[in-house]
Amino acid sequence: LEAVREREAEIAARREILESARDSLDRIIKERNLPEGLARFLEARHETRMRALPEPPREEGQLTPATQGATLVREIISIERTCLHRLLREGKITDETRRRIERDLDLEEAVVDNREKNGPL
Repeated sequence: LEAVREREAEIAARREILESARDSLDRIIKERNLPEGLARFLEARHETRMRALPEPPREEGQLTPATQGATLVREIISIERTCLHRLLREGKITDETRRRIERDLDLEEAVVDNREKNGPL
């Protein structure tokens, strides 16, 4: 329970820090008249970091967007596996190709499982 509270406090702190940084980033982009490419890069970096934070459930037992996303990613991976095996049966790919693609799908699924279980931090 103590570890859960500490993790929630850490996530809240990270979120507050990133929100504060976003305000500064907007100001820096305007004040320094940064080139559009650099500005977009910095904004994309910030958005990636924000999306990496888990969102707290809105109500007890409610799925978070991250949990819903993990469920959808698993569903899409399953669809990809079905297509992969069909291509193998049809002789469009070799078993070696199937193994390489399936390994990539396994790794992606493991990342989703790990993030859902342990969080992205």
